[in-house]
Amino acid sequence: MKTVALLGSTGSIGRRALEILALETNSRFQVVALAAGSNVDLLEQQIHVLRPRVAAVAHPEAAGHIEQRFPGIRCFSGGSGLADLLRSTKPDVVISAISGTVSLAANLVALEQGARLCLANKETLVAAGSLVRNALDNGNGELIPVDSEHSAIFQCLQGQPREAVSRLLLTASGGPFFRRSRKELTDVTIEMALNHPTWKMGRKITIDSATLMNKALELIEAAVLFQVGERKIEVVFHPQSVVHSMVEFRDGSVLAQLGVPDMGLPIHYALNFPDRIGLAKQPLQIEGMQNLEFFGEKASDFPSLPLARCVVREGKNAGAVFNAANESAVDAFLEGRIAFTDIFSLVEQILSRSNFHAVRTLDDVTSSIEDTRVRCQEWISRKLRS
Repeated sequence: MKTVALLGSTGSIGRRALEILALETNSRFQVVALAAGSNVDLLEQQIHVLRPRVAAVAHPEAAGHIEQRFPGIRCFSGGSGLADLLRSTKPDVVISAISGTVSLAANLVALEQGARLCLANKETLVAAGSLVRNALDNGNGELIPVDSEHSAIFQCLQGQPREAVSRLLLTASGGPFFRRSRKELTDVTIEMALNHPTWKMGRKITIDSATLMNKALELIEAAVLFQVGERKIEVVFHPQSVVHSMVEFRDGSVLAQLGVPDMGLPIHYALNFPDRIGLAKQPLQIEGMQNLEFFGEKASDFPSLPLARCVVREGKNAGAVFNAANESAVDAFLEGRIAFTDIFSLVEQILSRSNFHAVRTLDDVTSSIEDTRVRCQEWISRKLRS
C-alpha cells in the first residue's frame, strides 16, 4: 500500500485527484494527509470520508476546530503547515495541486524525503527551478508532471535520448481572446476573462489562460523540467485541445499525445507511472475528429511568451520575479483594481526594472517574491491615483 498526501484537496485538480484515487484500479493507494486553504467545510467533508492521519489548513483557528471535530487527527496551519504535514507522514506520493508559491517548501521537502512528487503546480518550477533540480540530483525523489502539456511531453520522451530531441511543442488552447490583438483587449471584463472555451479551472489559472501567462509559465517550467533552452521550446496554438503536446526529434519524426480534455488522465498516469493502468473512461473518438487547427506562436500579439523567453535566458531569480508580478497583477484585476491589459503592463515594468541575482536557498526565492509584491502594490497604487 502506497501512502499519498494531497496538497490542495479542495481545488479543481485536488477534487479530480480524489476521484481518481477512489477508483478500484488505484486501490493500492491510501490517502494519509490532506491540505487545503480556506475551503474548510469541504476539507472537513473529505476528512470525514477518508480519515487521514494528518491535515493542514491556512488558519490556526480552523486547524483547532478540525482537531476538536476529528479526535486523533493532527492539523497543521500557517506558513510551515504543508511542510510539517509531509515531515510528519513521510508519504510515498505527494500530489501538489495548490496554485501559487505557498507549497514551495513542501514540494522541496517531498523530493528530499524521496517521495514521488506529482506536480500540478507551475509556480514551483518557475520560481524555484534550480532548487528543485538540486533536490532531484541530491536525493531519491521523483518528479512526474501533472500539467496536461508537460505530462504529454514526458510521455513522448519515454525511451528517447534527450540528444535526439529537436523541439518541444507546447500546445495552447489560446483562451477566449486568442484571435484578438492586444489593442482589442481594453474592454475585457472579469466575467469575459473567466469564460474559458475548453477547460473548467480555478479563477487564477483561468485568467492566466486568457492572458497566455499560463503558457508563459509552462514554457519556463518546460525549460527547467526537461533541461532544454528556450529556443528548443515552441508554443503551438491548438483551439480544440485534443493534442496535449508534441515532441519533434532530429530525424523529423513528431510524437504527439492525444486525449480528451480531462485532468484525470495525467493524474492517473503520474500515480501509476511507468505502468498504464486501466481507466474506466470514454476514450477519445478519433473517428469523429475533424478540423484540428494549429497556429504558430506569432499568431498571438500578447507579450506573455516573449517575456517568458527573456526569463529563461536571464535565469537567476527572474522566474520568481515574473511569477510574483503576474500573481499580484491577476489578484488586482480580479479585485477590479486594474484593467485586463494592465496585467501585461505591470509585469513588463517590474521585469524591466529588476536587478536579478542567483538563487541558492529558499530564502532567496521568498525574499524575491516579497520584494516583487511590494513593488507591484506601489505600481498599482500609482495607477489608481493617476
